[in-house]
Amino acid sequence: MPYNGSGIFVRLYNWVTDRANNIDVSADRTDAEMDGMATGLSTCITKDGQQTITNDIPWANHKITGLKTGTVRTDAANVGQVQDSVAQWSGTTGGTANAITVSTSPAITAYAAGQVVRFTATNNNTGATTIAWSGLTAKAAQWGGAAMVGGEIVTGRTYEAIYDGTNFQVMGITTATPSFGDMITQTSTDAGAGAAPTLEQYRNSASPAASDIIGNWKLTGQNSTPAKVTYADIQGQIIDPTAASEDSAWNFQTMVAGTLATRMSVAQGTYMAGATGGDKGAGTINATGIYANGNQISVAPGITGWLMSAISGNSTTASITISAGRGSDSTGAVSLSVTGGTWLVSNGNAINGYQGGTTLPNGSTIHMFAVFGTSGSGYFASLSATAPTLPSGYTFFVRIGSFNTTGAGAPIPFTEIETEGGAVICYLTTQVQDISTSALTTSRTLFTLNVPSGIRVEPKMRIVSSTNAVLVLFTSPDETDVAPSNALSAPQFDIQGGSTSASVFTGTLTTNTSGQIGARSNTSSTALGGTTRGWKDWRR
Repeated sequence: MPYNGSGIFVRLYNWVTDRANNIDVSADRTDAEMDGMATGLSTCITKDGQQTITNDIPWANHKITGLKTGTVRTDAANVGQVQDSVAQWSGTTGGTANAITVSTSPAITAYAAGQVVRFTATNNNTGATTIAWSGLTAKAAQWGGAAMVGGEIVTGRTYEAIYDGTNFQVMGITTATPSFGDMITQTSTDAGAGAAPTLEQYRNSASPAASDIIGNWKLTGQNSTPAKVTYADIQGQIIDPTAASEDSAWNFQTMVAGTLATRMSVAQGTYMAGATGGDKGAGTINATGIYANGNQISVAPGITGWLMSAISGNSTTASITISAGRGSDSTGAVSLSVTGGTWLVSNGNAINGYQGGTTLPNGSTIHMFAVFGTSGSGYFASLSATAPTLPSGYTFFVRIGSFNTTGAGAPIPFTEIETEGGAVICYLTTQVQDISTSALTTSRTLFTLNVPSGIRVEPKMRIVSSTNAVLVLFTSPDETDVAPSNALSAPQFDIQGGSTSASVFTGTLTTNTSGQIGARSNTSSTALGGTTRGWKDWRR
């Protein structure tokens, strides 16, 4: 053998030694030596590639330099190819959105677990997705170990797919929810007062618009099918994207009877789905019902504040100042709060104006309301005591008082004082004699007073009779008509007449909705005089 197994070429003969030993040069010895050299040269690697390597070559910690770029799977790779990931880089994808094809150079000839291919997506996927590499059979693409559902692959983004022996596990996805363990913990060692740690979700949209849902947190689970179901969802929503006046809302969704829908939203205030009017402003809660221990709580009827003052002007310039107040609306279901303001007839059929226009009617009762709705709050006047037609954008109302106008349409001024239960006592600036007769009979006579009509009030009066020895009984028109008597049993009487010793009635009485009270004497031709000082309005 020309080599000794350690790479050392071994000659058969030493010619110097042969000369010393008187061994002549012979053809057979020369042929043997040359044959050994020929074998040695044939065993060497030729630079032009004629030889085929027959065994592993130990490089003894030396480099192969100037190595050409490999082009087929059996070629050696140089450092440049490794750094450039040439064998894993596909460039942009082919195929379709949900059937992706990738190609690398050199091409792979078979799939093997652990293979990696990187690519830039050409399309957004819309459902279950497959990847086929170098023309081989397509394999399912998964995210977090589960089949894709759409939205995971986004045009222009770069991804890495690892073949796990069955499917491609795709890395680099940022549009879908990743799978984690049972608990995620963010820890900050910041000892300052700043907020830390922070979890941010950024909707980087170039065209934000009102009603955009900019992110959500879904809580999913299985149903009985089994199938994956979203049982709860918290959404962030843009209400107004205008710079420096941005508004937003949190929407809380739950699954009810198989339907996922928003049940509660938090913006300026908190409001429930189905509550009329939506967001009622800062510090408010708008709901269709409130319960305590299973029992529905109704808004207690009643009023506080909303007092009228500075009543002035004529039929076209009438003005009234109204103080702030709060109370339940006309249905007792909604609580209203309205700041103080000025009511003007000149505002016409609009907020802080009069339903009938810019002129108050002559000799009429005007009813004042506090109103509230999606357009805000304020005051509104109407001839109706119970059903005003409110301006657009206003839904809830409560009557806060009433006043009369003169024969020329000017508001009749009075001083208003709040009393028990939100009621008010209104003292006329100028008292009016509403009863003046010398012909009261034994039948009930109705007298119309200068008090509001359309509602029942308690008139504040002084009534006297100058007819000697008569008995007079005052009743509400809503009461049963009975004759006065001086018996110890009912109905008895209210005043006894006389020229020098007459009694004066200042008691409690209620008008009907026409602003009337009744009076009846025990004899005919009874003289009766009465002055209206004002009235008590329960504001119900």
